[in-house]
Amino acid sequence: CLSDWSSDVCSSDLLAADPILIPFAARTARVLLTAYAVFLLLRLGLLSLAWMRTLRIRRAARRCGVSQPVENTWARCLRAFGLGRVELLASATVPGPLMAGAWRRSVIVPDSLLAETSEDVLTTAIGHELAHAKRHDFFVNVVCELLYIPISFNPVAWIMRRGIERTREMACDEMVTTRLLDPGAYARSMVSLAAGMTSPAHPGYTLGVFDGDILEERIRRLLRGRTANLQQARMLLVAGLSALAICAVVASGLALSARAQTAGRPEIVAGVQAFNRGDFQGAIPHFEAAVQLEPANLVAKLHLANAYVAVSMMPNARQQ
Repeated sequence: CLSDWSSDVCSSDLLAADPILIPFAARTARVLLTAYAVFLLLRLGLLSLAWMRTLRIRRAARRCGVSQPVENTWARCLRAFGLGRVELLASATVPGPLMAGAWRRSVIVPDSLLAETSEDVLTTAIGHELAHAKRHDFFVNVVCELLYIPISFNPVAWIMRRGIERTREMACDEMVTTRLLDPGAYARSMVSLAAGMTSPAHPGYTLGVFDGDILEERIRRLLRGRTANLQQARMLLVAGLSALAICAVVASGLALSARAQTAGRPEIVAGVQAFNRGDFQGAIPHFEAAVQLEPANLVAKLHLANAYVAVSMMPNARQQ
């Protein structure tokens, strides 16, 4: 309540509380904000298109009878990862095995894989995708992408996102080679799968065995026998995702305050100078002029209200 204000509160205190502003011309500010809004809409549009492609892939996939080798490998991989509610689907439109779905998790394999007889190749393809399902990577990846959009113009954010993708794939490799398959056989099977693919490895918004675009590095690490510890890989992924989340939060809190030099600013400065000299009656006309020039300027109204309080014009102060 303005009646409770102390008359010894000076207007310089209000100015000291003002945020630090970067002055822009109004047109420049509008151009910058418009460009950023268009950028965000473009990024959201690209993510939406990828999501729609994923939905089309899911709708085109079907349940079908599988050969005994595929059925045996599927059951063994489910037991190894302790999974139950994951469905195996087949599709003629996918180039390689994929995993999709946060709640209704599905592994989608190409029709050609259903005829595969090599147990190592089947274990590599199915095991890697079930490792994604076990780690809930689809849901985590969606969160990561949403956090990435507002700061995707920043090269550091791109590097962090890239690091998360690499660590995710290496963590899945570690799970498969720890629970299911020898690292050498796993590496050879990945090469065999890659050789049979004739289209992009990751259509839509899915997780595939060749995501991260680091196949050569992954194979080299597997053959050297120096794969990272699974716990360390998980910690790196969590750290990367946490850092990306912090960057998104900080970026949203550091909104750029772009404001043109206003017509009422000189009157506010003159009024503050008079107020600080103790000339309250002389300060009032300056503040009134600032309010008249900028009726929506709350700072000018607060200065004027403070000056009214100083000369005991309480009704006028309450009105302001």
